[in-house]
Amino acid sequence: MNKAWKPYAILGGVVFAVFLLVEIPAALVYNTTKSLWANPAKPVKIFNIEGSLWGGQAGPVETPNQIIQNFVWNLHPWALLIGRFEADISLNNNQSRAKAVVGKTFTGQIYFAQAEARVPANELLTALKLPAFPVSGEFRANLKKLALSNQTIARAEGTLTWFGAGVQFPQRLNFGDISARFETTDEGIKAVVADGGGVLELNGQLAIKTNGQYQFNGVMAARDGVDSPLANSLKFLGQPTPEGKVAVVYSGKMQDLGLVAAN
Repeated sequence: MNKAWKPYAILGGVVFAVFLLVEIPAALVYNTTKSLWANPAKPVKIFNIEGSLWGGQAGPVETPNQIIQNFVWNLHPWALLIGRFEADISLNNNQSRAKAVVGKTFTGQIYFAQAEARVPANELLTALKLPAFPVSGEFRANLKKLALSNQTIARAEGTLTWFGAGVQFPQRLNFGDISARFETTDEGIKAVVADGGGVLELNGQLAIKTNGQYQFNGVMAARDGVDSPLANSLKFLGQPTPEGKVAVVYSGKMQDLGLVAAN
């Protein structure tokens, strides 16, 4: 073989091998490999698998926290050539919807691109196993980029909105809409948190450092008066000013919230 053609022959062999790999039936791969990656403490069961590794669907998918009714994927095989595993993913689960380009680099970073999601607030808190009182409304995410690495959020660009936010604390309280706009800086992740003009007045900033530490600083108040049920409930968070404004500060580690996995 002419040496000039050798690199092309190797590349062709790699491309052919990738093609054969992704054309393997997904059900066959799942049934033959699940014993290798299954975690008895957190069992995952996948039913009705159709298609290949390249593209297919399954459902329901049973996890310890929830059941996903429909799961669809389309692999990006050429991403393997630059050291990434990447696919288009979409999930449907009753009132929840999500789609994104999801990937993982060989260094272990997990990333999401062009992510859109709509999840009822109570379903999200249940899935994350976050202790909370009953909530209402819907979370909607529109993220251009989200990356998870080293037990923290390494990159975030986009918005997260809680539409029709409400809680039972101890009586039912409706807040209106609450949104957070994220951006990535040299120091980590920063987000501006604000209300959408509802009963709750909220202005704050969230900072997530590269070491996983987070801190939220904000000011809350009730637009319906200092003697309203919401204003009285805000007193549980701190001493209000004569204008009814309450300053709040929260800090901790991202892995303690259950949003990212600890080592």
